Amino acid sequence: MKVLDLSRDQCRLNFAASLREVPSLKHLGHLRLQRCLSLTDEVLAELASSSGDNTSLTSIDFRGCTKLTWTGLGHLSQFKNLRHLNCSGIKYIEDGVTDADKAEDTPLHCLLGQLSHLTMGDACTLSWVDDRLMAVVGKHASSLVMLDCSGCIDMSDAGDDI
Repeated sequence: MKVLDLSRDQCRLNFAASLREVPSLKHLGHLRLQRCLSLTDEVLAELASSSGDNTSLTSIDFRGCTKLTWTGLGHLSQFKNLRHLNCSGIKYIEDGVTDADKAEDTPLHCLLGQLSHLTMGDACTLSWVDDRLMAVVGKHASSLVMLDCSGCIDMSDAGDDI
């Protein structure tokens, strides 16, 4: 299997258990988990830690997973070949800014450094991207070739210098 779509909590009765099966899918390239309201940072950490050497996963779509945080997304740095990430609708909280300013090698910074495509906005909905988040992305996402900030109404002109 190359693509797995569990969007909108399709396995609602046992979402975490379904995600535990992902590491066994050795040829999985794209994981789509759009609008999974059961997906939390803790579940994401478990998925990443159980995936071990799974190097086939190159793309993950978390659009609208509102219980995830940017700090939690740092767990994805364990997927060494991850290049495409859609995280529109995930809010960047003040705690993350403080941690990001103090530390240089957080898991989030490592993740941003390996991505080539990052979607942080969605033209159909409002997105939680502001100048603070853009500063972190600009500083650490050195391999980006595509950045989508559609619908990011909280950015000022100061946030477009990346």
